[in-house]
Amino acid sequence: MLRTLFRPVARAGLPRAALSAPRRLAGGPAAFPPRTPERTAELERLAEEHNGFLFGEPPLPEGQTRKKEDWEYTYIPLMSLAFIMYGVIYAFQPEDTTQWARTQALMRKAAAEKS
Repeated sequence: MLRTLFRPVARAGLPRAALSAPRRLAGGPAAFPPRTPERTAELERLAEEHNGFLFGEPPLPEGQTRKKEDWEYTYIPLMSLAFIMYGVIYAFQPEDTTQWARTQALMRKAAAEKS
C-alpha cells in the first residue's frame, strides 16, 4: 500500500532516503553552530567591555542607593494600570458563545410566535 503511495514521488527523482528520513522542524544541535575561535574572541571582548555586571552597573558601596532613571518612575504604575485595564476589559467583553446566540434565537422565535 505504501509503496504505491510513494511511487509517483519516487519517480520524481527524489532519493529513497529523502522519502523515509524524518524532517527536523524545530531547533536542535544543528540550530547552534559550533563555537569558532573568532566567535570566542568576540564574546570575550564583549565580556571585558561590559565588566561582567548586570546592565554594566558595578555594585554600589555600602550605604548608597542607586539613582533611578526617568523611565523607571513611570514603568510600575503604567504596567499596573495596563494589567487592571486588561482585567476589566476581559471581564466585560461581549458574550459571543453559541449558547448565548441559541438562547437569543429561541427568545426571538417565541416572541415572534406570540405576536
